[in-house]
Amino acid sequence: MNTTLNAALLAQLSDLELRAKIIAQGALHGQHASRQRGSGVEFSQFRAYEPGDAMSLLDWKLFARSDRYYVREAMRESNLNIWAVLDGSASMLEHSSGSNLTKLQYAQWLISAIFYVGHRQGDAVGLLCAGQNGAFIPAQTTRQHYYRCLMQLDSVTAQGVFPDTTALQHQFSKLQRNALTVVVSDFYQQGTEIDKMLTRLKSTHTDVLSIQLETRDEAEFNFHGLVKMTERETGRQRKFDADAVRPGYLAKRRDFNRSLAQRCATRGITHLCVNIDEPIEQNIRAVLQATADSAESVR
Repeated sequence: MNTTLNAALLAQLSDLELRAKIIAQGALHGQHASRQRGSGVEFSQFRAYEPGDAMSLLDWKLFARSDRYYVREAMRESNLNIWAVLDGSASMLEHSSGSNLTKLQYAQWLISAIFYVGHRQGDAVGLLCAGQNGAFIPAQTTRQHYYRCLMQLDSVTAQGVFPDTTALQHQFSKLQRNALTVVVSDFYQQGTEIDKMLTRLKSTHTDVLSIQLETRDEAEFNFHGLVKMTERETGRQRKFDADAVRPGYLAKRRDFNRSLAQRCATRGITHLCVNIDEPIEQNIRAVLQATADSAESVR
């Protein structure tokens, strides 16, 4: 399989499950999925032996019939709940300068890939969309439920501001039960609503992974001359000389990112900053690795 994932090509696919499979398998190409043997596992599939596989995993009966080496894989039973919290505010409509993907679309891709991997290994998946058109789907393990999550994820639209945490209290209590919660957002907030949410999500039975989305334009401010910009969530407009404000903007941007990372660290939250203009496979590989590491700490 070609592991070079083309954002423009992926954007043409209407099937989110297919997109998730391509992204996840491309990112995991050359890596072996973690398997556990013993009690609490069930048979999944046979696959051809690869150098490095333990000899104890070989199915000798199948070898006797076929004269070829096969590994008998088992899927671990798990009661881990993998939750995705998706920012549905209007700032998620900001798009990349290269592929023209929005942050929302990129977030949908990342979450669908996480759900694909989680569902394949037997974990329950659930979705909370935090926005004016919010949606909540409890975590379950069935294939039908997995499709339901993908369909809901694919239908999310972004508008307005990030909701106050008081509107999400009931859902938060369900996200704290033997769970890994992945928050995907640009972390723009009117006050401290997202900070309060992160504090509420973290518990002794929950690990939280925050994924901050940004664009190359936000990170580098590649504008020149007189520029007019509109704040997506409030509609406020500003005109300014881009060359004159660039140094101050970049300094504030660094402070913003540094402060966010520190606030997450203080809460014991793993934080990743993802530039949606960078190659998808590079970002999703880092995201899936961080997800796997966080999941292991919860199990």
